[in-house]
Amino acid sequence: MKSFNEFKKKALENPEVRKEYDALKDEFTLIDQLATVRTSADPTHKEVANKLGANKR
Repeated sequence: MKSFNEFKKKALENPEVRKEYDALKDEFTLIDQLATVRTSADPTHKEVANKLGANKR
C-alpha cells in the first residue's frame, strides 16, 4: 500500500495535476496550517467555529 506522500509525488508528475495543484497552493497551505494548529492545540469543533466566527446552523 502506498503512503499518501508517495501517491502525491506520483500524481504531481502529471503536468495537468501539477498545474491545478499549484493553482490551489495557497488553499492547501492554509488547510495544512489550520490542521496543524488544531491538532497541536486540541480545541473542540465548537471552539474552532467560534474563533472563525462561524455560526451554528
